[in-house]
Amino acid sequence: MFRLSLDRKWVVVIVALLLCGVLTAARHQAQKAGMSDPITSTARRYLFVPTLSAVQHVKTWWRLDILSFFHGPRLAHQNSILRADVAVLSQQNRVLTQEADENARLRALLDFKTHAPQRLLAAEVIALKPFSERDSAILARGMGDRVERKQVVLDPDGALVGQVTDVTSDTCDALLLTDSLSSVGAEVVPVGRLAGTKATVGVCQGNRSNTLTLTDLPPDADVRVGDKIVSSGLGGVFPKDLPIGKVTATHFDRTRYLMSATIVPDADFNHLQEAFLVQGGASDFSESTQQ
Repeated sequence: MFRLSLDRKWVVVIVALLLCGVLTAARHQAQKAGMSDPITSTARRYLFVPTLSAVQHVKTWWRLDILSFFHGPRLAHQNSILRADVAVLSQQNRVLTQEADENARLRALLDFKTHAPQRLLAAEVIALKPFSERDSAILARGMGDRVERKQVVLDPDGALVGQVTDVTSDTCDALLLTDSLSSVGAEVVPVGRLAGTKATVGVCQGNRSNTLTLTDLPPDADVRVGDKIVSSGLGGVFPKDLPIGKVTATHFDRTRYLMSATIVPDADFNHLQEAFLVQGGASDFSESTQQ
């Protein structure tokens, strides 16, 4: 029994020695031939690579499944804080944009008032078209500012807006040019061609829409799309040469044998925020423009 066990040990030793010899010979042979070590390649393929792959899978599982479970509430809290910061920054950006627009608008107003030939009184528009039965505006100027009825109202670019119809101690009502009760003597300023020897004049009438109507034109009036319309100064209420609008279409009434035109006003009657009251009458304005 002991002898059989001893023989088996020697067999194992001999086989191990033979295996080492074979592997050593194969390794030397591979090195001479410039090939990779078969022992190292075998160990890397069947032992090292699978072990590294298993370790990587364990690390990924730990990071994605285990750590994310503990970090989830903290990340959610940080995300909510970041969203709040973004909302604050967005609001600040909107405020800065509005302030920049306001500054640009105020600079434009100041520049217009400085270079205007007539004396002007700036007024804030408190309410725009507050009454459904008419087109009007309430301005933050009144008797204390020496505002009077029939005083001419301009927009920040100098375009004609209307005239004052009622005055209180600190406010006034202005009837807009778009109202059906508004009308102003108008003159056609040709664009892209020389004006005739006789100016083409008519009456610019409001119709409670986004356009005006130039009426009472002679049948042979030279009025074309793109021509500018300014106040004629006739009637003594509105000064001469105030911008009114631009011609967008012409019409001929065969029954009355008269011509008319559709005018898009220069003033924005739907978004008016500031206005100017012309101080003095039409004659004062004419004198200032001639100087």
